[in-house]
Amino acid sequence: MARSAVKLGLIADKTARKTTFRKRKAGLLKKLNELQILCAVDVCAFISSNFDSKPEIWPSVRDARGMIDRLKNTPTMKRNTGEIDQETYLKRRVKKLEEDLKRQKMKNQRLRMLSLVNKCLAESDLENSSSNRAEEMKVLLDDVILIIKEIEKTASSCSVRSDF
Repeated sequence: MARSAVKLGLIADKTARKTTFRKRKAGLLKKLNELQILCAVDVCAFISSNFDSKPEIWPSVRDARGMIDRLKNTPTMKRNTGEIDQETYLKRRVKKLEEDLKRQKMKNQRLRMLSLVNKCLAESDLENSSSNRAEEMKVLLDDVILIIKEIEKTASSCSVRSDF
């Protein structure tokens, strides 16, 4: 039997709200315990509500304080490892897509060139082929020359560093 979706919003009845809070808090603490056991990670929670006079700290005040102290003593660079902001993510994504596009264009050029060469070979006599085909071959060869120059330029701009 499937559960129906819960409509999110403040529960009007205070008694029902308190009961729901207690049940969901217990479920959350159970999930935190499972996460801690299954993944061998440090987990703590601070839960403050209008129903309790003081906040609940899980698993204990001492354990939570120890985790906070370890976090504070961790260097900022190590703490933020792997984090990037949206701008950096988007710049990396755009760069990768531009590289993919460039690779695909080069692949398409190569396939066009091979296709044209195959057509010319199929006709077996380049001199007797149509002038339109010869013009296609000229344009394609010009593109190949540009690609080769671009590859040479890229290769010359890359320098091998020896920091060993």
